[in-house]
Amino acid sequence: MAEFRQDRFAASLSWMSDSPFRLAYIVRAVTPGSFRHPAASVEDMYRPEYRAWTDGGTVAITP
Repeated sequence: MAEFRQDRFAASLSWMSDSPFRLAYIVRAVTPGSFRHPAASVEDMYRPEYRAWTDGGTVAITP
């Protein structure tokens, strides 16, 4: 499942391994400027004690 919303991206996946994995997302620029973006988060729906966050940051959009 993947949902592209106006203010966020939501996805669901099955991962049955103990190995780490990496997810990526792309920022869609609609207005030039400097913007802060919140941390991305991931959690296990059935075991919410398993979760992780990235650092927040900034992105500069130039015309």
